[in-house]
Amino acid sequence: MGLDEWARGRWRGLAVPRRPSGKKRPHKIVAALGALAAGALLGALAPAALAERVYVTNFFDPPSISAYDVAKPTGTLTEIAGSPFSVNAGQIIGTSATANGKYLYTASSDSTDAVASLRVNRKTGALTDIASPFSVEDNPFQTAIAQGGKRLYVMNQGISVQSVNGSISAFDIDPRTGELDEIEGSPFDAGNGTSGMALTPNGKYLYVGAGNAQLVAAMFVFRVDRRTGRLTQVVGSPFELPDPAMTPGNPAFSSDGRRMYLLDTLGSVVWAFDLDKRSGVPTQIPGAPYSAGPVSDNLALSPNGKHLYVVNFVAANPPCEGGSISVFDVNRRTGALNAISGSPFPQTTCPFNLGISGGGRFLYTVSWLAGQNGNISTFELDQQTGAPSLVGSPLAAGLQPATVTFVR
Repeated sequence: MGLDEWARGRWRGLAVPRRPSGKKRPHKIVAALGALAAGALLGALAPAALAERVYVTNFFDPPSISAYDVAKPTGTLTEIAGSPFSVNAGQIIGTSATANGKYLYTASSDSTDAVASLRVNRKTGALTDIASPFSVEDNPFQTAIAQGGKRLYVMNQGISVQSVNGSISAFDIDPRTGELDEIEGSPFDAGNGTSGMALTPNGKYLYVGAGNAQLVAAMFVFRVDRRTGRLTQVVGSPFELPDPAMTPGNPAFSSDGRRMYLLDTLGSVVWAFDLDKRSGVPTQIPGAPYSAGPVSDNLALSPNGKHLYVVNFVAANPPCEGGSISVFDVNRRTGALNAISGSPFPQTTCPFNLGISGGGRFLYTVSWLAGQNGNISTFELDQQTGAPSLVGSPLAAGLQPATVTFVR
């Protein structure tokens, strides 16, 4: 199934055999679902310093990762020799990097149902496969790395058109080799319709959104055991979301972990929540939701928490009719959002995902067209207003670029 079909919400079950794994698990019939426009990926980190390199996951045909050096202090990009780098996997989606920049992990759905692991050459930025892909559950879609690179969590969407049997696979990461070892008790049940996942900045809680047109939207909240990596749902989880028909994307958190912002990719609105620091329980902030754009896909919060960014596209296939970037001021006291002057900012490309680097100075967006190579654009952000200004011209990426990942 193409990414363009996922973004338009066309779900089609494809019966394919699972890749055998080292664990004794029964073979299952995989439903290659998607709704990538359900925002189930945000493989971008937001480091305080300017990233040394940017990696862009190209969805498929063939699956690859484009790599770019970042010029200091301008934030402009230069593609690395040998890029894009092929990945020994099926359709690749959510990607994460360890804090030391040694390893990348990307979820591979389609017929593989695995996590591809790659070693980063710190001198050149080139990527090489570490080992054969590590088997997970059905339809892995998003990844998150905890404790700076000690553990990897993978969100699996499950099987069938309603994404039943969603789960979270958990792995210890070998710091010397980058290989993965599944944690006892993994995978952990995450209900049905899993569509987005993220860790709080301190790694104490893992939030997993679930919901689509057939299911009541909810937020699963897991407490992360710092010693073992095991996940346990907090009391009251899952929590019903304000709009039962919403499709939650990946959450974004304030740096202190007190607030969570959640994009409903079906309704193109942003919800805001206060988080109880002791229990992790979310409480809706008065005034939410906030209108984002015509077709919203992903969001990111600036490192200083002053501005929230949402990328929107008008139409994906075919042709691209342009898109926009919505920018909000964040009320530091209440958490409420207010669109800044000029928002949404029109774009000639169709931005699908984004990431912020350089302490909030630069915004990078990836855009794509169905059946055509996409691109990555660099924007400098006004430090007072948050408004984005395009720097130079977009650079080519691979076919249907989906995520932005930073390595320092």
